[in-house]
Amino acid sequence: MQVDMAIFSDLHILILGDVMIDQYMHGNVYRQSPEADIPVLEDVRTEKKLGGAANVAKNIHHLGAKASLLSVCGEDSHQDTLQTLLKQHQIEAHIIADSTRQTTVKTRVFADKNQLIRVDQEDKHAISEEINHQLLQRFEAIIEQSKIDILILQDYNKGVLHQKNIGAIIQRAQSKEIFIAVDPKVQHFYEYEGVDLFKPNMKELFQQFPSEAIQNSFDLSVVKKLAKKVQTQIASKTILVTLSEHGAMLCTESESYYKAAKSIEVVDVCGAGDAVIAVIAMAMYKGIESEELLDLCNETGRIVCEKTGVASIHISELKF
Repeated sequence: MQVDMAIFSDLHILILGDVMIDQYMHGNVYRQSPEADIPVLEDVRTEKKLGGAANVAKNIHHLGAKASLLSVCGEDSHQDTLQTLLKQHQIEAHIIADSTRQTTVKTRVFADKNQLIRVDQEDKHAISEEINHQLLQRFEAIIEQSKIDILILQDYNKGVLHQKNIGAIIQRAQSKEIFIAVDPKVQHFYEYEGVDLFKPNMKELFQQFPSEAIQNSFDLSVVKKLAKKVQTQIASKTILVTLSEHGAMLCTESESYYKAAKSIEVVDVCGAGDAVIAVIAMAMYKGIESEELLDLCNETGRIVCEKTGVASIHISELKF
């Protein structure tokens, strides 16, 4: 079934979290370096894409909704690149520049189609009290001046979201009756209490329970047990666990659902989680039923994983 092209067009989504630039360097190798046993990359072509929370915002835009983005970047040369890319994708940007940090840039270097190395430039420490104050002030202004339907908290453990602001952000969004969706990472897993949608992947879930880790085979009953443990502890209304090639599981407060994924040829998993949180948050808000949500989740993952690089999804591609 094709998804209605206009289904999300009346929504305004605020994405708050860690932004980054995904940079790709492609070139050719004709010789080895005389300085060390390493290849020399020539004919280099560089491409820059929105990453992290900015990629979620790009997905929101491509799905037909209005996207606003609130984050922190470095006061550096990459700041202008980030703003330019956000403008190109018609994303309303509220980016606070911090002179004590660098903008996160992940550079992947390829010779033909073979990745040689990835270089990460980033600061992972929590934002300062001064920057956090600015962030909370900007957040307050956005939700007061605009009707925000959904807040997506996109946490990559790079310092924008942390223990001193997560609770305050959730509490204030709840007071405005904003639907809250979270894409967590390991560090702040249990800080997101009372949210509407909590979406870890299987690896992130099992990192919370190392003694329960599945070693050699997939056990749905173990995933369900651990998902319910997390759901109970943080009191989330719904938890969605993406299970890579195994599909996805969704647990509400009273029921649980599972859908296996179709077999696909994975080209690149980068960006799949960003697309899934965007699609499922809006679909849940629109009242799409649980089993259809899982179909959408699996279909979204399939589409993005068949693309190269940090990819996004367009509403015209979406069907289930």
